[in-house]
Amino acid sequence: MNLEFCFVEYNSSAYKELIELRRKILRKPLGLDYSPEQLKAEKDYKFVAAYLKQKLVACLLIMPLDHNVARIRHVAVDEGLQGKGIGKALMQFSENYLQQSGFAQIILYARESAFEFYTKLNYQKFGEPFLELDLIHSKMSKNLL
Repeated sequence: MNLEFCFVEYNSSAYKELIELRRKILRKPLGLDYSPEQLKAEKDYKFVAAYLKQKLVACLLIMPLDHNVARIRHVAVDEGLQGKGIGKALMQFSENYLQQSGFAQIILYARESAFEFYTKLNYQKFGEPFLELDLIHSKMSKNLL
């Protein structure tokens, strides 16, 4: 699969496309949407997009927590393309970027349905499961050093 990865600027037309993909995959199935305040809070994040034949097929957000630790959020892969390695490639691209940028650790909050996906990418569970958006999540981390 010939994927192209790039970073997207906050509030650009490409960013708005990312929001729509995230809505479709992560929010609509739960009957939810993003509030203007939630989207405004993303202004300092990095946005990674994956394109296949110039069509957006996956995305995620990188939220630096400090100079050593970053949090990956809102990983979304278009419905018909899940299970084909796109999410894995997107994560590997993002991990490489973070490692090259000097980050030592990634944390994320995995939905129960994605726990196996992250485990296969060598993320380790820590802490107790918790409820967020009426779904069970687990805190997971991966050391990049």
